[in-house]
Amino acid sequence: MTDVRARDAQTDLMLRLPVHLVARLEAFAALMGGSASSLVEEALVAFLDYEEWKYADTARAVKEADAGGPFIEHDRVEAWVKSWGTDHGLPRPT
Repeated sequence: MTDVRARDAQTDLMLRLPVHLVARLEAFAALMGGSASSLVEEALVAFLDYEEWKYADTARAVKEADAGGPFIEHDRVEAWVKSWGTDHGLPRPT
């Protein structure tokens, strides 16, 4: 995860947000003892870290699928998951 404290050069970004959302943001920032700006930055870093990971993982899976697999049939995976926590747990499908 990206360290929000390790700052590069900064610039301004203007956002248009609903008044009620800004009020919530400012109230939460005050509760946390920080600024709304730092809270938005932290949330944006977390969002981008996750979305970039998700995109890269999806791209990898598509590339793998386009190359022909390997694949496990959905019905077999579903049966395996449904068996979790039961007395008749199934082995992981391969």
